[in-house]
Amino acid sequence: MTYRTAFCWWQNGQIQGYQLLSGTIVVTEAEELKMLQHGQAAVYARVSSHEHRAHLERQAERLEDYCPARAIR
Repeated sequence: MTYRTAFCWWQNGQIQGYQLLSGTIVVTEAEELKMLQHGQAAVYARVSSHEHRAHLERQAERLEDYCPARAIR
C-alpha cells in the first residue's frame, strides 16, 4: 500500500488515527493490531534528502522482501 492510499483511507475514515501538528498521521494501536491480525500492514520508508535516493530504493526493497516473509500483505 502506498502512503497516498493510506492517507486517503485515513481521510475517508477507513482506518482510525489522529494527525499531529507536524502533519504526521498516527494510526491508533487498536487499528494497527486489527490490520496485523488480518495480515495487513502499512510500511513507510523515507530518506532525509534527494541525495540519499538510492538508500530509499534499498529500504523499499528490504520491506518488500520482509513483509511476505512474515505473511504480512
